[in-house]
Amino acid sequence: MTDVQKKPRGRPPKGERALTQAEHKREQRTKLREAGGRQILCRVDPRLRRFLEEFAIVSGEKTLGGAARLLLESALLGVSATVQKAEEMREQGRTDDEINQFVVRCIRAISNPVEIMASEGKVNA
Repeated sequence: MTDVQKKPRGRPPKGERALTQAEHKREQRTKLREAGGRQILCRVDPRLRRFLEEFAIVSGEKTLGGAARLLLESALLGVSATVQKAEEMREQGRTDDEINQFVVRCIRAISNPVEIMASEGKVNA
């Protein structure tokens, strides 16, 4: 019979001991800053928190922050692409009305995945 060695719990040590939570967070923020990122903190309405919890489960995100980041990045990418296309339309001589209709359609499409998940009962929007 072979001896089974249990893996130690917690984060693996760096050096002789594991980092404290504060040390780990400081290291995480330093890496984020060096990569050009920035941490943003915000308060979330309790109804939205429940949605985020459900979205985290459905999306496979392990944290609420990860779920919020995923939603925010997706929405910002969609809005950014919409603005870029609207600018191209203006350069092509399209009317303000045509551009506004395009923007409204795109913004609805950006929010559509959440509406679809809600209609399928995967999340409570």
